[in-house]
Amino acid sequence: MKQAINTQEFLHSILNTSRDGIALLDGETNFLFCNEAYLKMTGFTLDEMLTLSCAGLSVPEDLPRALHAIEMVKRDGFIENFEKTCIVKEGKKLRVNMSITLMPDKEHFLVNVHDITESNKLEKTLQNYVTLIDDNIITSSTDLYGNITETSTAFCRISGYTREELLHKNHRIVRHPDMPDPIYQELWETISKNRIWNGELKNRTKDGEYYWVDATIYPLYDDEGNKIGYTAIRHDITDKKRIEEIAITDALTGIYNRRHFNTLFPRFLSSAKRNNALICFAIMDVDHFKDYNDTYGHQKGDDVLVQVAQNIQTRMFRADDYCFRLGGEEFGIIFKCENSEKSFLFVDSIRESIEKLEIEHRKNSASPFVTVSIGLMCIESGLIENETQLYAAADKCLYRAKENGRNRLIMGEKYTSLIDIT
Repeated sequence: MKQAINTQEFLHSILNTSRDGIALLDGETNFLFCNEAYLKMTGFTLDEMLTLSCAGLSVPEDLPRALHAIEMVKRDGFIENFEKTCIVKEGKKLRVNMSITLMPDKEHFLVNVHDITESNKLEKTLQNYVTLIDDNIITSSTDLYGNITETSTAFCRISGYTREELLHKNHRIVRHPDMPDPIYQELWETISKNRIWNGELKNRTKDGEYYWVDATIYPLYDDEGNKIGYTAIRHDITDKKRIEEIAITDALTGIYNRRHFNTLFPRFLSSAKRNNALICFAIMDVDHFKDYNDTYGHQKGDDVLVQVAQNIQTRMFRADDYCFRLGGEEFGIIFKCENSEKSFLFVDSIRESIEKLEIEHRKNSASPFVTVSIGLMCIESGLIENETQLYAAADKCLYRAKENGRNRLIMGEKYTSLIDIT
């Protein structure tokens, strides 16, 4: 036999069990009833609450909104998710989310209140972090085709573009022409396989300047696990790269120095050996350069070195073509080529172009102008034991070019091993 329930007591128990604040208000928003959760939330006793009004607890800046909300309830019958700040016991501030319903008698209001003070603080903290990240971290997201869907303020600032100018544009908008295609091929191959890619990229700003970033690119998924694009996080390393450039650049000519040659040459050979590529290395000397300095002065001599370096640099078209000032009047170039005949023609065109600068050199036995003598070695990388061996072979060819009258290119023959020439 079911036990009879005292409806009034049961209802009272339900109201006081609720973890949300519940109150009954009259038409002027005066409190007529508050459950225990509401009293605990505000710190007031029931007797104290019955002397107060719900609107009256509002902070001054929220009072007009609170009164307007009541008018909306009278008109529409309810309002949900109304947020305001209340002043409660001992002057403490309480941030609440309220639902207000007009009772059937049209004279009373039922209020359900949820304390969101802490969650609001957390939300503000998170928003501060989001703002901090947006202002300081260079981030962007793209669709599967590389079209930009989101971008941070920091990315806009460093690139020089506005958010509107970046959105829906392909990420190629910031690609710098100096960056070789293989880097981007590797990047896309990696992320297309749902792996994370990390590397250094040189980017171009809207006004044509450049900046360097250390970028990490992640696949981006929706809630169902479908890949929908990519997110990139970047760190500005422009200053670091500029310092590196200073360290590896010849101060006079602006091309790579001997230090960078010593670092890059072994890596270049090691990379070429993976597919036994044909390696071409040339050393060139400005003919009778000491005599030029003695005749025209060291300032003019420096000018010659700069012009020769610039002439060589302008002919280094591919990403893996490199030129160096190896010391004094000696320059070097390394590159890959399909065959030795093409490499000979390429290097000899550099020799001819330097003479065509028509820089007067009265003490040059080979020409009335500044010229260079060149030694060239082209050999399959698999036959090269070390870079020292290749350097010595090219240097021997250079010596033969000088012995044979200067202003000429001598290329080593097709040896089966560098041991034969060194």
